[in-house]
Amino acid sequence: MTCISEICPLYSSSKQGKSSVANPSHELNIYTSVNQLPFAWERLSQQTSIFLQKDYLQALERAAPASYQFFYLVFHYENKVIGIALAHYFPFAGAKGIRVDDSKAIWRQQVQRILLKQLNWNFLVIGNSTLTGEQGVYFSSAISPQAQLDLLFSAGEQIQRDYQLSVDVTVSKDWYVDSAYDCQTSVRSGFHKCVIQPNMILPIQPNWYNFEQYLSDMRSKYRVRIKRAFKKRKGIEQRCLGLEEIKQQEATIYRLYGNIATAADLNVAELPAHYFYSLKEQLGEKFQVLGYFDRGQLIGFCTTLQDHQILEAHFLGLEESYNSSHQLYLNMLLDIVQLGIAQGSSEITFSRTAMEIKSSIGAVPHDMFGYIKHHNPLVHHFVPALFRFFESEMKWIQRRPFKDSAMENSQMN
Repeated sequence: MTCISEICPLYSSSKQGKSSVANPSHELNIYTSVNQLPFAWERLSQQTSIFLQKDYLQALERAAPASYQFFYLVFHYENKVIGIALAHYFPFAGAKGIRVDDSKAIWRQQVQRILLKQLNWNFLVIGNSTLTGEQGVYFSSAISPQAQLDLLFSAGEQIQRDYQLSVDVTVSKDWYVDSAYDCQTSVRSGFHKCVIQPNMILPIQPNWYNFEQYLSDMRSKYRVRIKRAFKKRKGIEQRCLGLEEIKQQEATIYRLYGNIATAADLNVAELPAHYFYSLKEQLGEKFQVLGYFDRGQLIGFCTTLQDHQILEAHFLGLEESYNSSHQLYLNMLLDIVQLGIAQGSSEITFSRTAMEIKSSIGAVPHDMFGYIKHHNPLVHHFVPALFRFFESEMKWIQRRPFKDSAMENSQMN
């Protein structure tokens, strides 16, 4: 993550009470449970992502990371609902959530560890802190992106006042670079713009009626690599897990998930063991858990969420030894591609991290950013420097696996 020192115009304060945001004509209602949400939320959410619909929100609320508080924001203009959004409030311990980069100099690692012990901040995240992308916010198209940001950050201030929260850091994430939300040229408020790792997205081409068509569009060396990976998985059984089997395998699934979560450079929150069961129970066929077994023993899993025409690759876990011996992670990515094509998806969102291997199967990077403000002015001044100090060096090569004839659509960023 890289913070840019330019300031963006996000927040316009209002002191007119709980139902006022940035403009006397706008009103805000704040709810703390899915069960409280009005019908207007349900009606508006049907026009947008599954991640703002009640089934998903109930699953997330029932299996939230520890110490999470949920806020559901409903924006009104002249008595009409114009927008809805999520907000999450939670404590973050730097020593637990940020991995020290052991490739750096010893002195730097030691200083990082000292600083991380002091980095215990309460975060208010406007958006969905458990996902990559813009799924946590939806407004009517009549509301300009600039006005949306004003409303969201005024809402953040109102949450703090009304619920007497001790907020150290307010964050809004994730927005796509060069989108209408990228407002770095204006100055009115003290939010830093922070560039974060890109979202890796594979656009499904119209001629990919099946996985063989996808392979046929690839250059020879990438096709050979994929076939080699398929050979290496010999002896590994893959199958979709139903609700009862997810429950039976819950402890193993949680351990495998932990293998990946604890190795991540940044782990904002640890999911509880029943998270995957909760999503399957609420979402049914829209949520898939692919299990990988060696002689009956679960050695890996990956999950997907079907969001209308978009297939979202979600959390996964695996035994690291099988990654080298059976190329398990690459096989998981390829199975998700097969699933997306079979389901007629328009694109597959692979999220951030492991960009190079994801690009080797055709995913392309879409740069993202967020806005961040520390409420201590002195600390806030040093936020960009802190991010640079803790940032792991991100060296990767974007692979371009498709033939020239297929590259125009598939390789555009």
